[in-house]
Amino acid sequence: MKTLQELEELTLQWFKDRQIIPNSTPFAQCVKLFEEFTELLDGINKNDIDLIKDSIGDIAVVLIGLNALQGGAKLFSEPKLNKRYYTDNNRSRCALLGGSLSQGMVFEKSHEDSLEELDQIAYTYKTSLDECLELAYEEIKDRKGTLTPEGIFVKETK
Repeated sequence: MKTLQELEELTLQWFKDRQIIPNSTPFAQCVKLFEEFTELLDGINKNDIDLIKDSIGDIAVVLIGLNALQGGAKLFSEPKLNKRYYTDNNRSRCALLGGSLSQGMVFEKSHEDSLEELDQIAYTYKTSLDECLELAYEEIKDRKGTLTPEGIFVKETK
């Protein structure tokens, strides 16, 4: 398994290789971010573990790109996700995640709070942010597509 730092580097390179960085916008990435957040809520509502893992990984991917577009420092420069605790109230977790995603978007602040909430949700479902991000990266690493004039990446369909 790759480390979060390695996955962040690989993901950033993926964004650069597809010209998403520097040609997209924080707003375009936020649209994608909330699309993925909605999928996470759907997965939690259906107790669909595969969808939850996929959504957590996809949110982390978008946060990495958004953070880079906003000029933020690396998100995983040092291990910080160690405050794990169990909660059975994932609706509250999702509300906290939605709030931190919104703050990161509006105030262009660090997305570390969002990543902590994602990690907590992952832990509740007996997975980890590391595992989910690696699954997401493995799914996108060879993906090709085009960038719309609005800065949204549209994957190529087969």
